[in-house]
Amino acid sequence: MVNNQSLKSLSSTKNWSYATYFRFIIADYFSNELDKILYLDADIICNNSLDRLQNIHFNNNEIAAVVTEKDKKWWQKRASELEVENISQGYFNTGFLFINLDRWTEEDISTQPMRLLKNNALKNKFSFLNQDVLNILLANKIIYLAKKYNTQYSINYGLKSVKHAAFAIDTIFIHYIGPTKPWHEWAISPFSQPFIKAKNAFPWQNKPLLKAESVHLLRYSLNINSNKENTTTNFAISKKEV
Repeated sequence: MVNNQSLKSLSSTKNWSYATYFRFIIADYFSNELDKILYLDADIICNNSLDRLQNIHFNNNEIAAVVTEKDKKWWQKRASELEVENISQGYFNTGFLFINLDRWTEEDISTQPMRLLKNNALKNKFSFLNQDVLNILLANKIIYLAKKYNTQYSINYGLKSVKHAAFAIDTIFIHYIGPTKPWHEWAISPFSQPFIKAKNAFPWQNKPLLKAESVHLLRYSLNINSNKENTTTNFAISKKEV
Protein backbone atom coordinates (compact mmCIF):
# COMPACT_ATOMS: atom_id res chain seq x y z
CA MET A 1 0.00 0.00 0.00
CA VAL A 2 1.38 3.41 -1.04
CA ASN A 3 1.23 6.16 1.59
CA ASN A 4 -0.19 9.10 -0.35
CA GLN A 5 -0.50 11.61 2.48
CA SER A 6 2.69 13.47 1.56
CA LEU A 7 1.54 13.68 -2.07
CA LYS A 8 -1.79 15.21 -1.08
CA SER A 9 0.07 18.19 0.38
CA LEU A 10 1.46 19.12 -3.05
CA SER A 11 -0.15 21.51 -5.52
CA SER A 12 -3.12 20.23 -7.49
CA THR A 13 -5.74 21.57 -9.89
CA LYS A 14 -9.02 20.42 -11.41
CA ASN A 15 -7.10 18.69 -14.21
CA TRP A 16 -3.96 17.70 -12.26
CA SER A 17 -4.77 15.82 -9.05
CA TYR A 18 -2.26 14.54 -6.48
CA ALA A 19 -2.46 11.13 -8.23
CA THR A 20 -0.23 12.51 -11.01
CA TYR A 21 2.66 12.49 -8.52
CA PHE A 22 2.72 8.71 -8.14
CA ARG A 23 5.14 8.58 -11.07
CA PHE A 24 7.71 10.31 -8.83
CA ILE A 25 7.90 7.45 -6.36
CA ILE A 26 7.68 4.32 -8.50
CA ALA A 27 11.46 3.89 -8.44
CA ASP A 28 11.35 3.49 -4.67
CA TYR A 29 9.33 0.31 -5.13
CA PHE A 30 11.18 -1.26 -8.05
CA SER A 31 14.77 0.02 -7.99
CA ASN A 32 16.09 -3.08 -6.19
CA GLU A 33 14.31 -5.45 -8.56
CA LEU A 34 14.53 -3.94 -12.06
CA ASP A 35 16.91 -1.82 -14.10
CA LYS A 36 14.21 -0.30 -16.34
CA ILE A 37 10.51 0.35 -15.90
CA LEU A 38 7.76 1.69 -18.17
CA TYR A 39 5.34 4.19 -16.67
CA LEU A 40 2.07 4.86 -18.53
CA ASP A 41 -0.88 7.08 -17.65
CA ALA A 42 -4.14 5.20 -17.10
CA ASP A 43 -5.60 6.65 -20.32
CA ILE A 44 -2.95 5.03 -22.54
CA ILE A 45 -3.49 1.73 -24.34
CA CYS A 46 -0.99 -0.46 -26.15
CA ASN A 47 -1.67 -0.87 -29.85
CA ASN A 48 1.45 -2.64 -31.13
CA SER A 49 4.59 -4.63 -30.30
CA LEU A 50 7.01 -3.38 -27.62
CA ASP A 51 10.02 -5.23 -29.04
CA ARG A 52 11.93 -2.11 -30.13
CA LEU A 53 11.26 -0.38 -26.84
CA GLN A 54 12.87 -3.26 -24.97
CA ASN A 55 16.02 -2.83 -27.04
CA ILE A 56 16.67 0.75 -25.90
CA HIS A 57 19.97 1.10 -24.07
CA PHE A 58 20.71 4.10 -21.86
CA ASN A 59 24.15 5.66 -21.55
CA ASN A 60 25.60 6.87 -18.25
CA ASN A 61 23.82 10.23 -18.40
CA GLU A 62 20.36 9.26 -19.66
CA ILE A 63 17.56 8.89 -17.13
CA ALA A 64 14.52 8.28 -19.32
CA ALA A 65 13.20 7.83 -22.86
CA VAL A 66 10.35 10.24 -23.63
CA VAL A 67 8.13 11.65 -26.38
CA THR A 68 7.87 15.37 -27.10
CA GLU A 69 4.60 17.27 -26.91
CA LYS A 70 3.32 19.71 -29.54
CA ASP A 71 5.96 21.66 -31.51
CA LYS A 72 9.14 23.76 -31.25
CA LYS A 73 7.17 26.95 -30.59
CA TRP A 74 5.59 25.29 -27.58
CA TRP A 75 8.94 23.96 -26.34
CA GLN A 76 10.44 27.45 -26.51
CA LYS A 77 7.47 28.90 -24.63
CA ARG A 78 7.82 26.37 -21.80
CA ALA A 79 11.61 26.87 -21.72
CA SER A 80 11.11 30.63 -21.36
CA GLU A 81 8.43 30.36 -18.67
CA LEU A 82 10.39 27.76 -16.68
CA GLU A 83 13.71 29.51 -17.34
CA VAL A 84 15.45 26.32 -18.46
CA GLU A 85 17.02 26.75 -21.91
CA ASN A 86 17.50 23.01 -22.60
CA ILE A 87 13.72 22.49 -22.57
CA SER A 88 13.58 24.38 -25.89
CA GLN A 89 15.14 21.26 -27.48
CA GLY A 90 12.03 19.22 -26.64
CA TYR A 91 9.35 19.58 -23.97
CA PHE A 92 8.00 16.09 -23.30
CA ASN A 93 4.71 14.61 -22.13
CA THR A 94 5.02 12.64 -18.87
CA GLY A 95 2.18 10.24 -19.61
CA PHE A 96 4.83 7.94 -21.11
CA LEU A 97 8.15 7.45 -19.33
CA PHE A 98 10.58 4.62 -20.03
CA ILE A 99 12.84 4.97 -17.00
CA ASN A 100 16.43 3.99 -16.38
CA LEU A 101 15.92 3.11 -12.70
CA ASP A 102 19.60 3.13 -11.74
CA ARG A 103 20.14 6.70 -12.95
CA TRP A 104 16.72 7.82 -11.64
CA THR A 105 17.74 6.65 -8.18
CA GLU A 106 21.25 8.13 -8.39
CA GLU A 107 19.80 11.53 -9.32
CA ASP A 108 17.18 11.25 -6.55
CA ILE A 109 14.35 12.01 -8.96
CA SER A 110 11.82 10.56 -6.53
CA THR A 111 12.28 13.32 -3.95
CA GLN A 112 13.60 16.31 -5.89
CA PRO A 113 10.16 17.12 -7.40
CA MET A 114 8.67 17.37 -3.91
CA ARG A 115 11.22 20.06 -3.01
CA LEU A 116 10.55 22.03 -6.20
CA LEU A 117 6.76 21.84 -5.80
CA LYS A 118 6.99 23.15 -2.25
CA ASN A 119 9.33 25.99 -3.20
CA ASN A 120 7.13 29.11 -3.20
CA ALA A 121 9.53 30.97 -5.46
CA LEU A 122 9.34 28.26 -8.13
CA LYS A 123 5.89 26.70 -7.98
CA ASN A 124 4.16 29.79 -9.41
CA LYS A 125 6.01 29.08 -12.67
CA PHE A 126 4.46 25.63 -13.00
CA SER A 127 1.43 25.38 -15.27
CA PHE A 128 1.55 21.61 -15.73
CA LEU A 129 2.88 20.62 -12.30
CA ASN A 130 4.51 17.16 -12.49
CA GLN A 131 5.20 17.59 -16.20
CA ASP A 132 6.97 20.92 -15.79
CA VAL A 133 8.99 19.59 -12.85
CA LEU A 134 10.19 16.48 -14.69
CA ASN A 135 11.09 18.52 -17.77
CA ILE A 136 13.28 20.68 -15.53
CA LEU A 137 14.94 17.78 -13.70
CA LEU A 138 15.51 15.61 -16.78
CA ALA A 139 16.59 18.36 -19.20
CA ASN A 140 19.50 17.12 -21.33
CA LYS A 141 19.31 13.67 -19.70
CA ILE A 142 16.75 12.01 -21.95
CA ILE A 143 16.32 10.02 -25.16
CA TYR A 144 13.65 11.32 -27.54
CA LEU A 145 11.45 8.65 -29.12
CA ALA A 146 9.08 8.85 -32.10
CA LYS A 147 5.48 10.04 -31.64
CA LYS A 148 4.24 6.49 -32.17
CA TYR A 149 5.26 5.73 -28.57
CA ASN A 150 2.87 8.38 -27.25
CA THR A 151 0.30 9.27 -29.90
CA GLN A 152 -1.97 11.80 -28.23
CA TYR A 153 -5.59 12.13 -29.30
CA SER A 154 -8.52 14.05 -27.84
CA ILE A 155 -11.96 12.65 -28.64
CA ASN A 156 -13.43 16.02 -27.71
CA TYR A 157 -11.24 18.24 -29.84
CA GLY A 158 -9.03 16.07 -32.04
CA LEU A 159 -5.38 16.77 -32.86
CA LYS A 160 -4.04 18.30 -36.04
CA SER A 161 -1.40 15.58 -36.17
CA VAL A 162 -4.09 12.90 -36.65
CA LYS A 163 -5.73 13.58 -39.99
CA HIS A 164 -7.20 10.25 -40.98
CA ALA A 165 -10.00 7.99 -39.72
CA ALA A 166 -7.60 5.66 -37.94
CA PHE A 167 -4.27 5.69 -36.17
CA ALA A 168 -1.09 4.98 -38.12
CA ILE A 169 -0.43 1.28 -38.53
CA ASP A 170 2.82 1.50 -36.50
CA THR A 171 1.30 3.39 -33.55
CA ILE A 172 2.45 1.67 -30.36
CA PHE A 173 0.76 3.63 -27.57
CA ILE A 174 -2.45 5.66 -27.92
CA HIS A 175 -2.84 8.37 -25.29
CA TYR A 176 -6.47 9.48 -24.95
CA ILE A 177 -6.05 12.99 -23.57
CA GLY A 178 -8.95 15.24 -22.62
CA PRO A 179 -12.08 14.64 -20.50
CA THR A 180 -13.80 12.14 -22.81
CA LYS A 181 -12.23 8.67 -22.82
CA PRO A 182 -13.04 5.71 -25.09
CA TRP A 183 -14.66 3.94 -22.13
CA HIS A 184 -17.38 6.61 -22.00
CA GLU A 185 -20.61 5.64 -23.74
CA TRP A 186 -20.82 8.92 -25.71
CA ALA A 187 -17.28 8.49 -27.13
CA ILE A 188 -18.53 7.17 -30.47
CA SER A 189 -15.56 7.73 -32.75
CA PRO A 190 -13.39 5.68 -35.11
CA PHE A 191 -10.52 6.57 -32.77
CA SER A 192 -12.21 4.72 -29.89
CA GLN A 193 -12.06 1.41 -31.74
CA PRO A 194 -8.60 0.27 -30.52
CA PHE A 195 -9.92 0.46 -26.95
CA ILE A 196 -13.22 -1.26 -27.84
CA LYS A 197 -11.31 -4.04 -29.60
CA ALA A 198 -9.13 -4.57 -26.51
CA LYS A 199 -12.14 -4.47 -24.18
CA ASN A 200 -13.94 -7.13 -26.24
CA ALA A 201 -10.94 -9.45 -25.93
CA PHE A 202 -11.05 -9.48 -22.12
CA PRO A 203 -13.42 -10.91 -19.49
CA TRP A 204 -15.05 -7.50 -18.91
CA GLN A 205 -16.27 -7.33 -22.52
CA ASN A 206 -19.91 -7.30 -21.36
CA LYS A 207 -19.37 -4.50 -18.86
CA PRO A 208 -21.24 -1.38 -20.04
CA LEU A 209 -19.36 1.77 -20.98
CA LEU A 210 -19.48 4.53 -18.39
CA LYS A 211 -22.23 7.15 -18.32
CA ALA A 212 -21.73 10.84 -17.62
CA GLU A 213 -22.23 10.99 -13.86
CA SER A 214 -21.00 14.53 -13.22
CA VAL A 215 -21.94 17.94 -14.56
CA HIS A 216 -18.42 18.23 -15.96
CA LEU A 217 -18.72 15.07 -18.08
CA LEU A 218 -22.37 15.67 -18.96
CA ARG A 219 -21.39 18.97 -20.55
CA TYR A 220 -18.77 17.27 -22.71
CA SER A 221 -21.12 14.47 -23.73
CA LEU A 222 -23.76 16.99 -24.82
CA ASN A 223 -21.17 18.98 -26.79
CA ILE A 224 -20.05 15.87 -28.68
CA ASN A 225 -23.64 14.88 -29.50
CA SER A 226 -24.36 18.43 -30.66
CA ASN A 227 -21.31 18.42 -32.92
CA LYS A 228 -22.38 15.09 -34.43
CA GLU A 229 -25.83 16.47 -35.24
CA ASN A 230 -24.34 19.59 -36.83
CA THR A 231 -21.98 17.46 -38.91
CA THR A 232 -24.86 15.28 -40.12
CA THR A 233 -26.99 18.32 -40.97
CA ASN A 234 -24.18 20.06 -42.82
CA PHE A 235 -23.42 16.89 -44.78
CA ALA A 236 -27.10 16.52 -45.74
CA ILE A 237 -27.30 20.14 -46.93
CA SER A 238 -24.08 19.84 -48.92
CA LYS A 239 -25.24 16.63 -50.55
CA LYS A 240 -28.57 18.19 -51.52
CA GLU A 241 -26.88 21.24 -53.01
CA VAL A 242 -24.60 19.04 -55.10
